[in-house]
Amino acid sequence: MGPPKGEKEEKLPFSQLIQDIKEKENKSKCVGLFKHAAKKFPEDAFIPQALARFYYIELSDYAKAASWAKTAIERKQDNSFIRDTLGQVYKNQLKNQNLAKSSRNILQIAKQAFKAFEEEAETAERELEPEMQEDGVTNISTVFNYRGLFGYIQAANTIFYKLSKMNPEWSKVLRQETKQSLIHSEKCGKYQSLLTSLRQRTEDKCNFFENFLIYSKLKINKQEPDYIWRDTADCYKYYVKEEEQFFRSFAGLLSTLSHVTSVSDLEQITEQWKEIHMDSQTDGDALNYILANIILSQKSASSEILRTVPELQEILQKLWDRQNENRSPEFYLLVLLLFWPDSAKKTSNTPDLKVCVQYMRESYERTYQKYLRFRYLVPLFFLGNGGGLQRLVHQTDFTSLFVEEHETAEIPGFQRIQGEIRNHKVFALRGPDQIEVLPHNPASVYNTDLVSFYLGFTIRGPVAYNIRYVKKSAQFVDKHKKNIIERVKKVDLIINDLRPMIPTEQYSTIMAASTNNEKMEKLYTILTAGYEIKDTFYQSLLKNEQGLIQDLTKFGKKSSN
Repeated sequence: MGPPKGEKEEKLPFSQLIQDIKEKENKSKCVGLFKHAAKKFPEDAFIPQALARFYYIELSDYAKAASWAKTAIERKQDNSFIRDTLGQVYKNQLKNQNLAKSSRNILQIAKQAFKAFEEEAETAERELEPEMQEDGVTNISTVFNYRGLFGYIQAANTIFYKLSKMNPEWSKVLRQETKQSLIHSEKCGKYQSLLTSLRQRTEDKCNFFENFLIYSKLKINKQEPDYIWRDTADCYKYYVKEEEQFFRSFAGLLSTLSHVTSVSDLEQITEQWKEIHMDSQTDGDALNYILANIILSQKSASSEILRTVPELQEILQKLWDRQNENRSPEFYLLVLLLFWPDSAKKTSNTPDLKVCVQYMRESYERTYQKYLRFRYLVPLFFLGNGGGLQRLVHQTDFTSLFVEEHETAEIPGFQRIQGEIRNHKVFALRGPDQIEVLPHNPASVYNTDLVSFYLGFTIRGPVAYNIRYVKKSAQFVDKHKKNIIERVKKVDLIINDLRPMIPTEQYSTIMAASTNNEKMEKLYTILTAGYEIKDTFYQSLLKNEQGLIQDLTKFGKKSSN
């Protein structure tokens, strides 16, 4: 177990003026300039904050750094980012190899760090509450400052490393696995309350980051720095026993497909959740058991321990019948994944998915919105072409295809859903059901029309990706019928693309034709089936006859002028 590594963003440079004075004169001149500015501008919180950072980063003077950090907080008490500096002072003092050599000294500094970071986290929570007002204007932070929660984790990692290095028995004390005699023999009795609550406090914060990082990203193509995942994983490893920390949560289970490749390991996880579910009968354990089956199906569709879709639906149906509202977003996510209409056998009295979508959004607003609302919500699963659990496709390999410049990319194996846009809203059309879904790219919702799209599921609800206006493609196919029949050369490739949509008897008739023109004429008789097959035909033309499409598009523009 090596020492915890520091996060890179703590080393942000000072202003160019301070850098120049430090290099050309000396550090005491920098301190003097900071103090003069702090006196000159007595209400400015950023100057004492910068001075505090200078003291602990450049001079390792933690007492003066803490004093100036407290001055900054006094000047701007409702700013969580200002409060972060005090926690960073204590955290860096804790990490300093020349300080904190006794267990009591370590715990003394750690207690100060934990207090500062928890006060920062509490302030960050208030920054997101709409009732916060300043001069009559609602003051809501555009981002959630999680540095207080993360700083707590880093400080916890440091004391685990340092105390365990002094005496391995400390690891058992911190994990709540052993008698507390070591606390008294080390004369640390005054920190007993801290030590007995530390495991649960760190686990709660790790759970936050697990949800935060699995369900969202900074941007569609930008992840959080690696050290956030690493330090959170280390904290779990330090404070939670190995057998307990292995994929203990819904979000943790979702992460398994990124780093667990063994089918036997996934089967073991699924069996463990089956036992837990059977013993506890709690809603959360039932959801984790269902999700474990879905994840296992992604790696091994033939696993003998997999439950069928109707069996998993039955578990969810019982929960749905008991109480519909005020459940977690995770519950509604599983209802949508397992009950989304297809040919799978369903139980009677299935959940109303329109109501489920509404409940899911309300649940998201209660639980995650204030933390995630300015972040990109990751699609956790997509709807594929397979049957049973195999129609669910995990997001790992496909999210990058929905960056704006690639959003028209076709993805083999994904199911295109038929839908409609009305009043700037997108609806999925599934038999008699019209289920509202959110558009991944709101700019693509600009006209009332029939559409098709890939369907993904975020922790907020179903989302329409790669929205395509099928009516326009169908109109193109009808308008240029004569030219298309006469000029298409890669006929067999196009027919192959449409093969899943062509009845076997008609397919045989088409392929029996002797010329390309005859094949295309027979194919056009099938295109009358509707917008969906016409749109698929158009997309195949785009792929196989790009030059023809460009010519016909130019011709169409000229003829309309």
